[in-house]
Amino acid sequence: MNVQVATEANFRCHQGFDLAAWDSNDEEDPAAPRIMRFLKTTTIADFTQQLATTFNLDADLIRPWLVVNRQNGTKRPDTPIEPFTMSLEEAAAKGVTRQQVLKVWIEETTRDASGKPVWESSTGSNAKRPFIVFLKYFDPESQELKGAGHAYMKPDDKVSELTLPILKIMNWDANTKNIRLYEEIKPNFVETMKPKQTLQASEIQDGDIVCFQKDFSGDEVAAIQQKSPSAYLEAPMFYDYLLNRILVHFGPKPSVTQHINLTEEDDRFSLFLSKKDTYDNLTIKVAEHLSKVSKTTVDSSHMRFTTVNSQTNKPRTLVKKTPTATLATILQGVGGGYGGYGYSNQAADALYYEVLEMSISDLEQRKTVKIIWLSDGIQKEVGFSVCLFLDLRLHNFRILTRFSCQSKARLGTFYQLFKRRRHYPMRPSSRFVSSRSILEESPNCSAKPILLLISTTT
Repeated sequence: MNVQVATEANFRCHQGFDLAAWDSNDEEDPAAPRIMRFLKTTTIADFTQQLATTFNLDADLIRPWLVVNRQNGTKRPDTPIEPFTMSLEEAAAKGVTRQQVLKVWIEETTRDASGKPVWESSTGSNAKRPFIVFLKYFDPESQELKGAGHAYMKPDDKVSELTLPILKIMNWDANTKNIRLYEEIKPNFVETMKPKQTLQASEIQDGDIVCFQKDFSGDEVAAIQQKSPSAYLEAPMFYDYLLNRILVHFGPKPSVTQHINLTEEDDRFSLFLSKKDTYDNLTIKVAEHLSKVSKTTVDSSHMRFTTVNSQTNKPRTLVKKTPTATLATILQGVGGGYGGYGYSNQAADALYYEVLEMSISDLEQRKTVKIIWLSDGIQKEVGFSVCLFLDLRLHNFRILTRFSCQSKARLGTFYQLFKRRRHYPMRPSSRFVSSRSILEESPNCSAKPILLLISTTT
């Protein structure tokens, strides 16, 4: 029969829910339990001996626990497998696990001064018996949530007394008091624990997981946010991120000038993001990554994204900033005003990015106008583009040219079928920005323009 074996080393490497990555098939994942094959008739004594050999441990310093599926969908150690004369088949039947693979967690202990193993009693029907509690540490600075160890507690112990084994495990100063405690009930339910309640009143039992973190001061929080603006500061927020985590691939938008210097190795990257990330959170996290790889500060307000055609990998549609937009609505095209993005060939895990010269809010107040200078009648064209404010009045801007001879310029627009119309000075520029603007020189001047400049005057 197959037995899935999780160790304390798996717990310490696991960043996620429960004790280990039970569903991982990656043999190189340090958080993934090992799947081993045994005869159904193998006794627990022989089973323990083989585990000790496999993991290079002393057989008398390990104890197997039966892992069961709880009603809320979690997988937790329930009870030590005893007696050692029991077979694996009997252990599986005893646990009524309803699992195709028997799941086991291996507890490790130390020796006392006389060299004997030290085991806490976690069996029997005594209501006052100690039970095992697993401890996870959330570090806002490193953005990691991993197993720290386990402790045996009594039902009438106060929740605040959990800090004693925490200080010992973490090797923190004994006077450390600013510790927050949360119970990991299930992936979408992480509850703040009340320090003055007993563990029994908090309904803590064998196999429950308690997450802890330091309670930072205002200055410490500001320092963390200065280093990483997108950092999650509380464990429940980080749990929610893990629940909604998705890997998104980013690449520079083709044929677009990027106002950032990146190598070919750095301009394409992948980030783990939350489906609940708002548009602003998305821009902050991408700008934060680009700032790190480019070693320059990238302003998040200068970021713009475009969806990707999954068949051709070509840019699809510009992503608009809306109050209800989330990463899920952007990538999947559902709700949040993104119904128009819901193409069947839209990539659900990729976006193109741009680092703009100006902020999105400024860009939305402008429109690009293409201007062509006819320096030699209609025989020669010199084209360039400028961004104009939509509410700009024509008499408030001018095009300055510097020539070897002086001439007068004339501004107009060229419509379809060569229909020409002059603009009145007080007409807003938003009236003509969609048409083709032409700056013409007097026919008697043949000099070439040295400088073209758009400026506004008060």
